[in-house]
Amino acid sequence: DHREDDLAQDLLGFARQVRRELQQKRPQKHDQVHDHELAPLIRKRWWTQLGQLLKACEEYPHRLPDDAWISLRLDGCCWGTLMSRLKSSGVLNYGFREEIAETMVASCRAVMCEFGGVVGYTHSDEMTILVPPGPR
Repeated sequence: DHREDDLAQDLLGFARQVRRELQQKRPQKHDQVHDHELAPLIRKRWWTQLGQLLKACEEYPHRLPDDAWISLRLDGCCWGTLMSRLKSSGVLNYGFREEIAETMVASCRAVMCEFGGVVGYTHSDEMTILVPPGPR
């Protein structure tokens, strides 16, 4: 077992550490389902360390390269559930809703303006925006 200060402090090192840990463990078995295996248990402090390392990557202080295209891919969360609830509660009628489509187009345009996108595509709860090379 590793102590907290034994966990790698960089993402690549930690990923290697997790891999070694998983390779040493056997899958867990479910008491009631004999032909099903669960992933080996990883302790909470390991998940916490992973979360901290990933958050540090998201807060990367450097700028994106000026000489490369950037593709922004945005996808909604629980879209189907939200739409079902709005329709079953009578807030929206069933079927295609023009006002939802118009809202998604307006959202796509707003993101394009914010990030200097030149091409945008939206469908359902997804949008993709292309940002050309240039100053960021």
